[in-house]
Amino acid sequence: DWFERAEAIRPAGNDDAILRWNGCARIIIRNKLAARELPSDFIE
Repeated sequence: DWFERAEAIRPAGNDDAILRWNGCARIIIRNKLAARELPSDFIE
């Protein structure tokens, strides 16, 4: 879980990484966004 990873690596007492991840996750979920497929993702 990315939230737990952000929590584990944050500096003591600094919740910025957690809050930023949570905000980004909410935007992605709310807007039903997905990663784009790049030409390099396909095997020719």
